[in-house]
Amino acid sequence: MFRRLVLSAVLLGSTLLMPLPRASMTHAAPSTNVSFSLNWIRNVEFAGIWAAQAKGWWAQAGIQVTTRAYDYTNDPVLLVGAGKMQFGFQDGASLIIARSRHIPVTAVWASGQRSPFAFITMPKSGIKTVKDFKGKRIGYQAHQRYVLDVMLRAVGLTEKDVTPVIVQFDPTVLLAGRVDVYLAYLTNEPIELAQKHHVAVNIIPASQYGYNFYNDVLFTTDSTIKANPALVRTVVSIMDRGWKYALAHPAEIAKIVVPKLDNQDSVSQQVEEMKALANLASAPGEVVGSMTAARWQSGINLLLKYQQIPAALPVSSVFTTQFLPK
Repeated sequence: MFRRLVLSAVLLGSTLLMPLPRASMTHAAPSTNVSFSLNWIRNVEFAGIWAAQAKGWWAQAGIQVTTRAYDYTNDPVLLVGAGKMQFGFQDGASLIIARSRHIPVTAVWASGQRSPFAFITMPKSGIKTVKDFKGKRIGYQAHQRYVLDVMLRAVGLTEKDVTPVIVQFDPTVLLAGRVDVYLAYLTNEPIELAQKHHVAVNIIPASQYGYNFYNDVLFTTDSTIKANPALVRTVVSIMDRGWKYALAHPAEIAKIVVPKLDNQDSVSQQVEEMKALANLASAPGEVVGSMTAARWQSGINLLLKYQQIPAALPVSSVFTTQFLPK
């Protein structure tokens, strides 16, 4: 299964919510229902939710959680922005774009401190840096052209120096030789190709070439923050605790997820994905969950430069640190 995330313009439809598996311990107090719109399937990418459920931390806080997996028809930003879900996960670029379109959502916590985007190449291709892209066929998804633009310009190249090829979400075009380079997700395609096709691809991370948005950002609406700040603080606290537990216990979390929540992957694949997520979860000076104005401002500037947003917007409108654990 191969993935890519983008702010979609599709209409909001009805949603099917799946309750989380019951924790081993119960809570007698009345529960507050909290819903999460995920930007991928129910797997270890959202380990903070599942770890907290398994340990009973949601129940202890009097919270009953439901989740909606991503299904290519509705973007979490649109679902949460329209009030159909309370919280969501999405990448930082999509949240900035959403805010520029007057969708009232605000980031409150970020599990990924580094971007998972990367270009991948075949092991014997000799293409190991962006400078090696010159004269090559570069496969990318149409709505993510700006990832390629940023990385090329970081080394003094432009689109005229390569042959851009619009591809779908299947990297086997790289295996078949139809492109020389393919835009991927560090926690997905390289692992799938290694396990299913026994190919150890070269990985060229976007974060090393100027493209470095927060990823899997937890967000909610402005109205939720205003009306129920205590709930937002509790959700962020439990998510942070659950995610940090998961990072320390990848095999345990993989077994919680497979097959009850994710029957498309193996335990070994999910362990490897947890390892990849752990590599993205922190950055120099930034721990899991944290966010800074400088990083968000850099993202705004980047999207403005490449005309992904129509005008600059206040960085304070995109995120808040008021709910982060001290």
